[in-house]
Amino acid sequence: MRFLSYSLITLLSAVLLSATGFSQNTIEGYLLYHNDPNKPIPGSEVTLTSLNGGSNYIANTDNIGKYVFTNVPDGTYQLTASTTISAGGVTLGDSYLILLHLLGFNTLSPIQQIAADVTGNGQIGWDDYTTIISGWFLNGNPFPVGEWAFDTEIITTGLKDNTNLGGTSAGDVNGGYIPNLTKGNELYVAVENDIDKTSTSIQSLSVIGNLTTTGFGVVFDLSPKTQITNITSALDGFDYIVAHDQLRVTWINKTGKLVTLNESEPLFTIQGKNLELAPSIESHFIDSEGNIIPNITLKASSPVTTDKDLSIRRLYQSGSEIIIECYTYNEQNINVIISDMSGRTISSVSTKTIAGLTQIKMSTQTIPSGIYTCNIASDVATKNTVSKKFFINN
Repeated sequence: MRFLSYSLITLLSAVLLSATGFSQNTIEGYLLYHNDPNKPIPGSEVTLTSLNGGSNYIANTDNIGKYVFTNVPDGTYQLTASTTISAGGVTLGDSYLILLHLLGFNTLSPIQQIAADVTGNGQIGWDDYTTIISGWFLNGNPFPVGEWAFDTEIITTGLKDNTNLGGTSAGDVNGGYIPNLTKGNELYVAVENDIDKTSTSIQSLSVIGNLTTTGFGVVFDLSPKTQITNITSALDGFDYIVAHDQLRVTWINKTGKLVTLNESEPLFTIQGKNLELAPSIESHFIDSEGNIIPNITLKASSPVTTDKDLSIRRLYQSGSEIIIECYTYNEQNINVIISDMSGRTISSVSTKTIAGLTQIKMSTQTIPSGIYTCNIASDVATKNTVSKKFFINN
């Protein structure tokens, strides 16, 4: 009986030792930028978290992005990653790819969707699109999701011990960034003519020749004595900000289609004093794939003036507003009246212009669709009055 008990104990110990020996596993793989084997993410942390209440493990990736966990007990684990290396690669081309996705023109891959979710809410929406354009490019705000985003994987030992993880800089939807690579200071946009630096000046910037594009972001570094009073553009969706000694302008064609720009129509017009502006390396135009178009040259010039004291340069609808751009040689008090085809006043406003272009915005939310007339009258001695018909589409 003692012999039998001893034999059973010996057998049980052998079985337990054998089971313990077989329960040790090696889990390894690579951390890759946009799952590209040619873009490893080195110097980063990969965490193996037990989903069975066991121990957690941490490994660092080497210079080729490889991580290794050894002596891992049997079980089910979650694999995650994080890094402190510099992020990058975001351009307006990435917001354009999000736009195409939202319009149904393309489908983002899983890693592209991770990059596109800059708000961190788990969905790709218009808030991600505007966060890149307005929050990041115009205002310089960090992405709510953080600088980096990574895949997560659930693995069970013995079933899948070799697992690669994908990572991306937040916002870098096209995956153009290369981790740990310092790019040169390449200037994609230049200005051909010196911008007028007189005390009070108006300058229009246009492309040279014809340029087919889907959008642009242009950044100018400003002299401390530069004062910008107004910026106007006929491009729907054009936006700008002047802050921290920079002028930042942006526009993307929200239809997702290519647009041909040329010298005859300025991209935008700047008004101000002591206009000393230098293009920044952040400036870029994008093509139909969201890629940067190299070697763009803009031309700065003074707008063509007329002999009139008052003129309407542009009048167009933007969303729920009518944008009126009028030109005056000097400061004037003007009355703007919107009337229907019967002559009945629909809306009116009185304002003071500056010398040059003045932009006036009037709401169209309560105005039915139809043809209307905009009349502008000044209070100068000549009592100039100008009018222009236009269509409201509500």
